[in-house]
This record gives sequence, structure tokens and C-alpha cells, in this order.
Amino acid sequence: MAVRATPPQRRRNDASGANHRAAVVVQADDPVFGSWAVQQRPGEATGTLYRYDGRGWAPTGPATWNAARGRFELPGAVAPEVRRALTDTVLAVPSRRAALEEHLGALVAVGFRGTRPPAQRVELSPFGALAYRSMEHARCLATAARDAEGRRPGRGPPLSPVLQAIQDAYLAADAREPVDRSAATFRRMVGQHRHAAELIERFVVPAPRGKPETLSAPVTKLLDALFRERYVAIERDTPGRTRWYRRVEGEAAVALDVARAVLREVCDAPAGTVEPGSECDRVLDAIEQEREPSGECAAVRVRCPHRISDDQRTEWRIGGMPPLGPYETTDDHAPGSVACCFYHPVSQERLRLQAQVGEDPETPHGSRAWVDAVNAHEQRHPMHGQWAACDLKAEAEVGGLPTGRGQATAGVMQLFRAFVNAHERANTDEALVIFGRLEPLITLHSDFDAMWALDNNFWDTAHLEAHESGNPAHVMWAHQQMKARGLTIHHAMKAKAKPRRKRNDTTGRDR
Repeated sequence: MAVRATPPQRRRNDASGANHRAAVVVQADDPVFGSWAVQQRPGEATGTLYRYDGRGWAPTGPATWNAARGRFELPGAVAPEVRRALTDTVLAVPSRRAALEEHLGALVAVGFRGTRPPAQRVELSPFGALAYRSMEHARCLATAARDAEGRRPGRGPPLSPVLQAIQDAYLAADAREPVDRSAATFRRMVGQHRHAAELIERFVVPAPRGKPETLSAPVTKLLDALFRERYVAIERDTPGRTRWYRRVEGEAAVALDVARAVLREVCDAPAGTVEPGSECDRVLDAIEQEREPSGECAAVRVRCPHRISDDQRTEWRIGGMPPLGPYETTDDHAPGSVACCFYHPVSQERLRLQAQVGEDPETPHGSRAWVDAVNAHEQRHPMHGQWAACDLKAEAEVGGLPTGRGQATAGVMQLFRAFVNAHERANTDEALVIFGRLEPLITLHSDFDAMWALDNNFWDTAHLEAHESGNPAHVMWAHQQMKARGLTIHHAMKAKAKPRRKRNDTTGRDR
């Protein structure tokens, strides 16, 4: 379908023959569906849809530009191909695409203002529901944070400049240092403030000798609210938190980053337009039309969809892990609740860096040059230590299959033990690989199906190899496994040596 944007010009397009000096016309031509055009005046969302009928342009109906979805809303009789072609032409204008991205970025602020009753809610897929629940959680925490600061209209006066300075100092605390409500922590927090001496003299209450100092009532009240409502930095136990992460102010900001990351997966950003009735369309509709979340800000308990599954673990154990992380973790966790999670701001910053490197024509995404360039950039990034720790954790969880080579009999026993572990997990893919590595090393008296059944020949061979290894741990493992299965343990008995008969020294005969 050929698509072009006709520049504003003096035209006579409608039935009244009115002149449109400043009208913008978007046109699409297709050999199957014909030629269509939308005419709009600048600054107006609603325009007129026209179709060329062979004699001229005939008005067909209204055409409204939906900036929140990045598409034209056209009459139902218009083919989706026509609407998509007209929409793509508009989104080619940077300002129109920026408007859509701006709406998605500000969704937590503009959403949850509807009055739709529960009976009219649209059912979402598990992944769409995760995006909605994440955004709802972020909105609830953002509201609680504003309430705690006292900045929300009608909820009390804002903080004084002095108390605001104290709060900012606590929120910017280093994760490697303990933070509590004590006077000693207060001294440390405000120590870098230009009026530190005045703050300490004003709010630290002296105590008798041998007793700890206390804080005055205004600061105590502020810290109680701050710790209860806002001061819940998710990764405070992560050593070496970087300056970038310290700018993430509390749980509300982290939750919003997580929600946006989940939403980006549901709403494919490169695709631009949001198709009517798509999962993204339903999720955005729910966020915009649902009511303000109230009550406790319950965390999202859904299992993270990027968690390393058993199938993924098997694939990586056999074929190797990808050259670059983030790899996630095998642990059950809610999206964004741990630093190694795909949705956590720590991992999202890494993905943004990798995408930025992939935009360079000399290092296209997925190429060997891209991998080398990403490694170089990550080495220089302040968060490299956290990324490397997550990679090591994932590699340890995934593990690897033993090769059996270069380790004599001990290597063969590692293969036997790995085969039994694969059997216990019903993982035939790993077992086939292990069987293929065992065949050239020892003489097997069973095929794979027999070995997969862990028949007597399997255990006889494993038992013999355990004794040949000379490793008591391998022997003990073989004995325990065979006893657990009710198998008889046969050991090779040494024949008793016959006593030598003494010879008579004088006759030479045996006595």
C-alpha cells in the first residue's frame, strides 16, 4: 500500500465546496481497497474521512485522531489495512509519536480517574493483568508518598524547608550504612548540610551521662511517617548502591519503574499504534477507566514471567548460557522485587544500555561487535558490580553438565550421578546428553531406554565404577541409591589363600 502525506494546500474536498487553506490531508492508496484520505484542521482531533470513487473525493464519515492510542478512530466499514496505513503516516511525524510515548509515560498520573463499576470490567490475560496490577500498585504507593509528605491539596500544609531538608537527607542515604530513628543517625544524615550545626542544636535533645540522646517531637513525627509510608527502599541490603540508584526515591518510584517495564512488554513501543481490541488496548482502557486504588498498597504477588524456568535451565545447561545478561533467577519472586529481576530498575538500566549500543550501525544488535561493545560499556558503568553479581548468581543456579573427560573414573561417576539427578527431575533432554558422553568412556551393557529405567545393569556398572574411583563419597552414594531401591549389593570376595605346607629340612618332604 502506497502511503503519502499530502501537504496543506488549497483544496475543495467536501460537499459544501469550502476552501481549506490550512487543512492537513493524510492519504493512502491501495490497489485492493482504493484511495482514502483524512482531512484535519491543525489543532483539531476530529476530521473527515474521504474515499476516491473514481470521479472525485466523497466524504465517508468522521475520522478522529486518538493521541492516547496513536491511531485513527474510523467507521467500522473501513478495512483495518486502510486505518493502519493512515495511522502509520501520522506517526511518522515525530511530534505525534512523542505524544503517544508521553501519554504512556504519564499513565500512572492520568489514569485511575474513572467510575466504571466492577461488573463492566474487561477480563485481561495473566500478562495483561500483571501490567495493570503493577501500575495500580505504583499509583497507590505514589498517593501514599504524597500523603506522607503532606503535599497533596487538602491534606495539610507542606513541610517546612528545614524538615524537607532532613527528609531529603534520609532519602539520599547510602545503602551500605544502617538507617534508623536514633540521634546518632540523625547527626550523620545532616552532617553534610550547610546548616548542620544549627539542625543538630535545634533537634537533638541532650540526655544525662550514660543515656542516649533523643530527637525532638517534630523530627520524631517526621521520621515515623517517613519510615512508615515512604522510606522503604527495596534494595537497601545491596552493597555498593550507585548514585543512579540512590536517585530512586523510595518504594513508590521503584514500583513505577517496574510497572512501566511490564507495560512496555504488553504495549510494544516500536509498533507505535495500539490496535483496537489488543491486549495493550484493554490494559490501557482498564487503567484509564478504573477508580483510584484505595486501602493498603498490597504488593503484586504474581510470579515473575521472566523467572528462569526448568525448561530454560535445561536448555542453558546443555547448550550454554547467552553471552550477555540479565539472566534473571530461578527463585520464585514477584516482578521487580529483587535486583536481579528483569523488571527491576537495576536490570532495566542494563537493558537500556544494551539497546543504546545496538542503535550504532557499527555495532548492530545481536552481532559479535555488539557483544564486545556492550561488555566494554558495562565494565565502565557504575552499576557493573551489581550486574556481575546477578550474572554469577544465575550461572550458579543454572549450573552445567559434567563432561566426564580428563578426570578418569571420577569423571565417569559424575556423569552417573548427573544421569540419576536428571531421572529424578524427569529431564530426558539432559539424560540423553549425559548418555552420549558416557558411551565413549566405558562399556555400557544397556541402551538408553534401559538405562533410563535405572535397571540392574545400570546400578551394577555404577557400583563397579564407584569402587574403581577409590572415592568413598562415590561408593557411599552408590550404596545408598541401591539400598533405597531394594537392590542387593554384590561385592567381589577375595579367595582365602591356602596355608603353605612346611617342608622337612632333612628329608625334604612335606610335614
